[in-house]
Amino acid sequence: MLDHEEKFLFKEEILHLGGAVAEPGILDNVEDLLTDVITSPRFDSEVFTLERSLQVMLGPRAGTTLVGLLTVAPEVFDEVAEVRIPSEVH
Repeated sequence: MLDHEEKFLFKEEILHLGGAVAEPGILDNVEDLLTDVITSPRFDSEVFTLERSLQVMLGPRAGTTLVGLLTVAPEVFDEVAEVRIPSEVH
C-alpha cells in the first residue's frame, strides 16, 4: 500500500515523464525501442539495456520512471487511481 508521499511522488514522476515524451519524434523513438525489446526472446535480460537507452532519450528520471511503469505491479495503478493528473499529460 502506498502512503500519501509515495502517491504524490508517483504523480510527480508521471508529470515529468509526460513532459519528456511531449517533444516531437520522441514518442515514436520510444515506441520503436519498446517494440524491439518486448518482442525480443531475451526480454528479461534486456530490461537494463532498455532503461539505459530510455535514460539517454528522455533523461535519467523519465527513463527510469517509464521502466518502472512497465514493470510495476498492476495494483499500484489501482492505489493511485485517485491521483489527479492533468488531461494534457494523458
